[in-house]
Amino acid sequence: FMTTDWQEPWGDRRQEIVMIGQFDGDSRNTVRALFDKTLLTDAEFEAGPEAWAAYDDPFRLDELFADADADFAHDEEEDE
Repeated sequence: FMTTDWQEPWGDRRQEIVMIGQFDGDSRNTVRALFDKTLLTDAEFEAGPEAWAAYDDPFRLDELFADADADFAHDEEEDE
């Protein structure tokens, strides 16, 4: 296993997304297609982190977590 996933200079370090549940073929293909759309092209990857920061966020995580700090502070106040 390790030798097939080994890449210099980091060895077998990698990230994986695991989904637990039952998916029919159509659902599995839909989920995979959505994840595949998030992959960078070779040219985008070569552009590096500075270029990536300028890319549009299709997930709108900035909006999703915009009030996360306020919610976290509120939760801490309740704990006191």
